[in-house]
Amino acid sequence: MVGADRSLGLGLVSYMDQKGNFTSVGAPETRTRPTYHFVWNMTQFADHSETPIPLVRQAVKEFLVSDGQRPTCIEWQPETFGA
Repeated sequence: MVGADRSLGLGLVSYMDQKGNFTSVGAPETRTRPTYHFVWNMTQFADHSETPIPLVRQAVKEFLVSDGQRPTCIEWQPETFGA
């Protein structure tokens, strides 16, 4: 999943595979428990998971050209989705 908050210039990337659920790692000054609207519901993500939108774009491109592999251009943290 990919989300963006244009007003903040930040977004996040979430990736799921057989090893688990992961969310991008952002700078410590980003929001705690950011919430994004995905499809029909609001989803709360791990603390400080927002990263600049250009890096989100780069991760999406890497995901697409790597045939769905987890992008390496960003750091990842385990995700518990609102726990």
